[in-house]
Amino acid sequence: MSFPKNIFTTLQLLYEEIINLKKINSDFLLAVNELKVENKTLKEKVEKLESKLNWREQKHLQNAIEIAGIPKLSNGNADSCMHKIVNKVLGVSANAESIEKCFVRRVKPKSAGTSSRDILCVYFSSFNLNK
Repeated sequence: MSFPKNIFTTLQLLYEEIINLKKINSDFLLAVNELKVENKTLKEKVEKLESKLNWREQKHLQNAIEIAGIPKLSNGNADSCMHKIVNKVLGVSANAESIEKCFVRRVKPKSAGTSSRDILCVYFSSFNLNK
C-alpha cells in the first residue's frame, strides 16, 4: 500500500508537535513543583508568624486586668477608680509609669430594662509590679 507524500509530512509535523507539547508539559510540571515547594515554605513562615503573634498577644494579656461590675464610669474618672481598686483592693502599688493604658469599656445590656455594665480595663507596662 502506498501513501501520498503529504501524509508523511503531516505525520512528521504531528510528531514534532507532540515533542513540543511534551516539553511544554515538562516545563509546567517543573513550575508546579517549584510552586509547591514555595507554598510549603510560605505556609511554614505563616505558621511561625501566627505562633509569634499569639505569644505576643498572650504576653500583652499577662499585663492586663478587666474589672467588671463597677458603677457607671466616665473615662475621666476611670484612672482614679483604677488606682483605688488596684492599690487598695488588689494590694498592688501602681503608679503612672506602671500603667500603659486605662479605659472603660461599655457592655450593652442583654435585654431591655437592664442597665449597661462598665468594665474597667487596665494594661500595665510590666507584670513585675511591687506588692
